[in-house]
Amino acid sequence: MRWVVLATDNLKNEFLSQGVKKEVDIEWIKERPDFLQHRKADAFFDLEFENKTGEIALLKELLPAPVFINNAVLDDKETSAFISFLAWPTFLQREIAELSAGENHRPEAEKIMELLNRKTAWCNNAKSFISARVVAMIINEAYMALEEGIASKQDIDIAMQLGTHYPHGPFAWAQKIGYKRIAGLLENLSCTDERYRPCRLLQAEITKS
Repeated sequence: MRWVVLATDNLKNEFLSQGVKKEVDIEWIKERPDFLQHRKADAFFDLEFENKTGEIALLKELLPAPVFINNAVLDDKETSAFISFLAWPTFLQREIAELSAGENHRPEAEKIMELLNRKTAWCNNAKSFISARVVAMIINEAYMALEEGIASKQDIDIAMQLGTHYPHGPFAWAQKIGYKRIAGLLENLSCTDERYRPCRLLQAEITKS
């Protein structure tokens, strides 16, 4: 079985962290248009998906092969042809893969996850990925605390790591995941629930970065 994967070096290491079955041959690419040189592959992974202009149209050219996209923001209406995969930096190191896709995609997606030595957790849509929502809210609350002058970034990070045993403090975690991803998910969720409204300081990080 041949897969083609678009990933940064860090995401590549995380992707391989649980090992891969020996029957899988992976072709690593650095640019999205390179997918089109491998149309006969058995599966495609876009771990750098950001929904920039033209991305979805290009990925649709790879169908009907299963196409996994790193997406925890867009509604399934926009990405219904693909398999949404919670592949944010630091999340790929887990044994459980959170996925969202139509019923017709699920059996094949589960077989592919087994080849990655991961168990599959299906969610109703990409916005309902539990881990992403929880971590995004923790990060947002940390920025609210910073805005209120409760403590510094460093002190909040240390307190959260020591007090909760999280792998990273909220500010360090936000930097690793990407401010745009966190704020994008929160903004999308806030359309139906105001408590998810991203903090002003979190939004400002996008401009600074």
